[in-house]
Amino acid sequence: LTMWFVATLRALNLRRGFSGSVQERVEAALRAVPSEARGAVDRYLQSALGALHRSGTCQHHLERFLEIERERVTDYGVLLMGLVTVAPLLGLLGTVSGMIETFASMQTTTLTHATEQTVAGGISVALISTQLGLTVGVPGMAAARFLARFEAKRVRELLQAHSVLVQHRQVPL
Repeated sequence: LTMWFVATLRALNLRRGFSGSVQERVEAALRAVPSEARGAVDRYLQSALGALHRSGTCQHHLERFLEIERERVTDYGVLLMGLVTVAPLLGLLGTVSGMIETFASMQTTTLTHATEQTVAGGISVALISTQLGLTVGVPGMAAARFLARFEAKRVRELLQAHSVLVQHRQVPL
């Protein structure tokens, strides 16, 4: 549940919030009154344009706003990958504990009907925990990779918006 909660938070951070090209979005933001920021590019444009209306704003200030949004876009990425990595390992832990239970039951008594059930129960625990670890880990890995591609796309869009804004406004270094 924690992994899917983090994946949802990450997806919300990566939403775009507009359609069309980034250049059109920057030009529209330069012409119009700022609207509600819905995504990383909008938040960057809102911060950068607000700073440009104040005197003394240079390219360094805009790059700081760019870094703030880039950090926001990459939030939860490492945590999500960590949770995705841990899920199969927890399944492996359950597998090992189930096998230990199986071997412990075999060690104490001779194989009778009761110990056969204990052996089967230990193997069942081992297989179920392995299955659960993989059931959580594999879709989690797919979601993490999918969101990583969106992260790379949002970072490219942020860099493009920054470039267009600096070029359009002739911002001093």
